[in-house]
Amino acid sequence: MNSGCTLGPTRTAVQPVGEPLPPAEWASLTRNERITLQRGAARVAGGTVDLVADDGSIFWVHLDNGVGRVAIHVDDDATVWRA
Repeated sequence: MNSGCTLGPTRTAVQPVGEPLPPAEWASLTRNERITLQRGAARVAGGTVDLVADDGSIFWVHLDNGVGRVAIHVDDDATVWRA
């Protein structure tokens, strides 16, 4: 599943910290948790978790700088780090 939304422009550089969170652990994300996100070859963006499906297969994140809200699905080419 791909929402087709790009991560958009950013005003500040975001650098991932630590090891990526495997999709099997996305269910452990919590509302208002800060994350760093990369989709495919798109730039890295920061954001805040909004909602997470009980099984962790999809979650929604409000991207920084008013870029918007996007859904991230386990089938997307996404990498997630806890910020």
